[in-house]
Amino acid sequence: MFSGLLNWQWARTKGPQTFEEKIIYWTLLATHLAYGYRYAQVGEYSVLSVMWVAPALSLAGYQLDSAPASLA
Repeated sequence: MFSGLLNWQWARTKGPQTFEEKIIYWTLLATHLAYGYRYAQVGEYSVLSVMWVAPALSLAGYQLDSAPASLA
């Protein structure tokens, strides 16, 4: 639940802003990728929406924040 709330906030605010938030974000992303891969191996695909889609939306917000002004 904590992870979901952080991903929701980061998707709204163009990604993590502080150094500590960035560490939390990259740690959560790596963990979700690893566990999501294990769920995919056993055929539990419904969990991937939480494990991969939510962090991907936060990553999109993070990338939009760091994109040049002409692209954003």
